Amino acid sequence: MDQYEIDQAIEQDDYDKLIQSGLVPVRVLLMNGKYETRWTDISDVGKEYFADLSSDCQDFVMDLFSYQHLNYDETVEMYDHKVDKYQLENGIHVSQWLK
Repeated sequence: MDQYEIDQAIEQDDYDKLIQSGLVPVRVLLMNGKYETRWTDISDVGKEYFADLSSDCQDFVMDLFSYQHLNYDETVEMYDHKVDKYQLENGIHVSQWLK
């Protein structure tokens, strides 16, 4: 989905189309201290380690309800543990290539 299609869906209040395409609104803190809402592709969330995610996806993860009460280090540890589990279940974990 390109920027034109995103803009069209927003103008038509068709947020279901955006959500189905894997795009979600993420509030991002800018360098000037203000927030901006960006539509972010979250297809890698839950599959890639926290450090490998884009900064917008990292912001999305930090805003998820299950991580809101945790500090940064606890969030990264808990999230990466879930990614390990996902990768092991799907046969794509690095430890399975080393055998």
